[in-house]
Amino acid sequence: FGYSVFLVLTYYLYFFLKIDVNKIVIIWLIFFLFSLGFYLKVFLKSKKKVLINKFLIFLILLISIIYILPAHIYGEQFYVFRGNHWDLFSYLSLGSLFNNYDFSILTESDKFPAEFKHFNQIEQLIFSRPLASLLIAFLINIFDLDIFLIPYLLKVSLILLSSISFKCLIDNIKVSKLDKIILTLTFTFSFWLIYIFEIEAISHLAAIPIFLIIISELNKFDKFENFDTKYIIYFGILNCGLFLIYPELFCVSLIICGIYFFG
Repeated sequence: FGYSVFLVLTYYLYFFLKIDVNKIVIIWLIFFLFSLGFYLKVFLKSKKKVLINKFLIFLILLISIIYILPAHIYGEQFYVFRGNHWDLFSYLSLGSLFNNYDFSILTESDKFPAEFKHFNQIEQLIFSRPLASLLIAFLINIFDLDIFLIPYLLKVSLILLSSISFKCLIDNIKVSKLDKIILTLTFTFSFWLIYIFEIEAISHLAAIPIFLIIISELNKFDKFENFDTKYIIYFGILNCGLFLIYPELFCVSLIICGIYFFG
């Protein structure tokens, strides 16, 4: 849910309010520090025992090692020339463009930076599922890393989010704890998720965590009957995040949710 809120607000800050990436990063940093201070205050006052999900910690460490270790060993040859360098270069070009210029400049053809026009039709690509590229722009702005390593690390982070979301999904299924662990590990290292990772379908990969959470919420649709305002806002923001990051998967989600809703 927090990821969806971040996507929606970031989208409007950059593409509608046309605030540059550097200022948006500062806004989110201030918000993060404020939130951290608030939660630390609550944590210190709370007398309840903090529960730590050991399996999720194990999953995060396992995914990080399996994906990052080969990149560390083999270097650029591993994370640059992968299954679909055309899409990778598209995301990187847009990410670099968004990092260097605010959107008000990019929408005026006479002011569009000439140094980026070597990428064919980039003036049109800024309107085509641009939010994933904006995430890359954020990372370029924050971290002083090899520009080709940045989208790779973003994809690893999205695999982590997808795995956690899948764990939330199967928690609604009445199977044993061991079965849930096996299913989560199977999904995490399944063909489909790795295939999306390899072909540089970053928008698709960025949408999977939200899609899985939306599907996991289908058993709570009775809250719409009682007009639970908080739940409707929560569910609406999830769908907004999915739509903005990857409209095609949102259409699939819309069909599934529509069937449940009218049912």
